[in-house]
Amino acid sequence: MKGIQGLIIAIGLGIVGALFNFAYLYNKSQETENEEFIGIAPSVTVNRGEVLREEHLTAVPIPRALAGKLKDFAFLWSGRRAEIDQRVARTLTGGSLLLRSDMETPRLALGFSQNLKPGIEETALGVPVDSRRGVASLIEPGDMVTFIVPGTASESPTPASSDDEPTPADAAGPAAPGKTEPGKPEPAKPEPGKTSPLKPVPAGNARRSSPGSLAYLGPFKVLSIGNRLGSTEVMRANRIPQTQENVLNVLVHLERDKDNKWKLEPEAERLERILEENNNRPLTFLPHPRAQKSE
Repeated sequence: MKGIQGLIIAIGLGIVGALFNFAYLYNKSQETENEEFIGIAPSVTVNRGEVLREEHLTAVPIPRALAGKLKDFAFLWSGRRAEIDQRVARTLTGGSLLLRSDMETPRLALGFSQNLKPGIEETALGVPVDSRRGVASLIEPGDMVTFIVPGTASESPTPASSDDEPTPADAAGPAAPGKTEPGKPEPAKPEPGKTSPLKPVPAGNARRSSPGSLAYLGPFKVLSIGNRLGSTEVMRANRIPQTQENVLNVLVHLERDKDNKWKLEPEAERLERILEENNNRPLTFLPHPRAQKSE
């Protein structure tokens, strides 16, 4: 009886040992099995904007257990055919892997959110900017900017000057013909055929814009700089010329009013009104710091 129990224990231990041995061999096979990635051949340099050729490439084997998430950032050797004859977005030197960012292509359309509340839509508003005061090539789509705009009469009405205030005589109405107040000379009459030298005085409650006043509108999210929807490097790599760099397309919202008609959100409507009042004069923009990406 004891011999049978010992035999069963021995068989069990043997099965456990076989399982451990199988797991060890499997892990070793995973370590030695390689994943091949696309690399740039030694002594080869592919300049930015040049076409990638098959002779520029070489296979780079990496143990699968160590590759981890590398395939999310680099191209597999098995998919090299799709990258051949494409232009590279930056200069590639021999001994490096071909990364997905190296083959980035320009975007072709403005990006708008699709998950908005009913009655709200996103659109782009073109804003001319002053190239003498700001470098638009340093702005990337996705950056935030604030515009410096001139103050307008509708924003900050100022009181009329003392010269415009009505005098007591004005308040009492015009004097009777042929009569003047004591101590005051009779106003000169215009000669026949000539207009009166007196200019009309603006009303005492007339609104005047404050000269030199400034306002700040924003921040607005930049969607494009002229025809550029991405980085300048990608544009240059793909030989696409930059046009209308002095116009920023910024993200604004359209909202439906109580009459079910579309109207711009208040901040965007104010910006559009200021552009119209100033004959679309270029504005100065203030770039905001880019948000730091979390590690």
